[in-house]
Amino acid sequence: MPVENPEFEAFLAHTDRDSPAVPGKLSVDRWRLQFRSASAELEIPLDQIEVKLGRRRDARIYFRDRRQPALSLFTEDDSVLACASFVQSRDLRRQLEAELGRRELMRRIRLTVYFFAGCGLVAWLGSLAAGAMVRSFVNEIPPAWEIKTGDSLMGKLEAKLPFVEDSNAVAQLTALAQPLLRAIPVKKVPFHFHILTDPSPNAFALPGGHIVVTTGLLRLAGGPDELLGVIAHETAHVTRRHAFRHLIAGEGPVFILRIFMGGRSRLLEALAYPSEKLVYESFSQEYEREADDVGWDYLVAAHINPHGMIDIFQKLRNYESAKGLSQKGSAFDSHPSLDRRIAWLEAKWAGLPDKHDFIVLTNPVPKINESDVEKMEKVGRLLRPR
Repeated sequence: MPVENPEFEAFLAHTDRDSPAVPGKLSVDRWRLQFRSASAELEIPLDQIEVKLGRRRDARIYFRDRRQPALSLFTEDDSVLACASFVQSRDLRRQLEAELGRRELMRRIRLTVYFFAGCGLVAWLGSLAAGAMVRSFVNEIPPAWEIKTGDSLMGKLEAKLPFVEDSNAVAQLTALAQPLLRAIPVKKVPFHFHILTDPSPNAFALPGGHIVVTTGLLRLAGGPDELLGVIAHETAHVTRRHAFRHLIAGEGPVFILRIFMGGRSRLLEALAYPSEKLVYESFSQEYEREADDVGWDYLVAAHINPHGMIDIFQKLRNYESAKGLSQKGSAFDSHPSLDRRIAWLEAKWAGLPDKHDFIVLTNPVPKINESDVEKMEKVGRLLRPR
């Protein structure tokens, strides 16, 4: 039932001043809202009242005179809204309905935001847990098993694709990489280098330490530091076992749980028949970023100028732009988002304390007989997977 002319504890405040609010009594009759205190009085005709409800934890109800917006009355007693004059005033009812609708809308929006934030947090924590489990699994893979798997994959590729058979060129590439390889802390898996006759500048790595570079990359590299920038990136894919992590993570959480329950035997059984499609799939941004970071550290540890990695990435970006290629991964292309990666590596270069204490690389980029390469590249374009 509407209440007839009660009084409520209330306060009068001047919004443009820092003076404290004045306490007093508020009452409502048929025509006006009145506030009285020992030091101040205010009357607001009902048809001039603006009503606002406090937001969130603010339980106050605010009243303002449209003619004097600098003055504000407020009370925390919501029973004032049950006064007969408020209930009977169409304008005040509309204002209150709009305010209550806004409050309900904001409540629902907050609940929606909290729901999606909670889902995002659960997904993020699940991703962290799954990533930790995958890394733990691949650490259980014996090096001998990894080498056997990589050799098998490499043999299948050599049977299908035109690799350079010039042993001198491969020996030159292996010799060029030695200063870098000596600085890599992981020694359980030996590295082997291969040259694929393909005009596209690229490189990829297989488990068991197999690093493949294309003849197009040898042409693009302006010096050994640039070529070693790519090789450092690819060796990081091997040492961090990204291929196995990619295979396991790609199967989803149920597969990961099965491996967790089955132990090493279930893991090796699941990875017993790695497909050749592993070569043609691009790694995720997480793995590419990690390979850049770890490869950069390998170069610094070997006292090889790491800016060569930036230089070769810039050349790869220019090549893609000139050919009208997108930076989306494709066959043998595991280098998406070159712009972001170059910017991030430039920041690492800016933070490098010593930019001059680098060794002089005496081994040149391998040179291959161009006429033979052109013939083989034509064959390569015909055999390249679509």
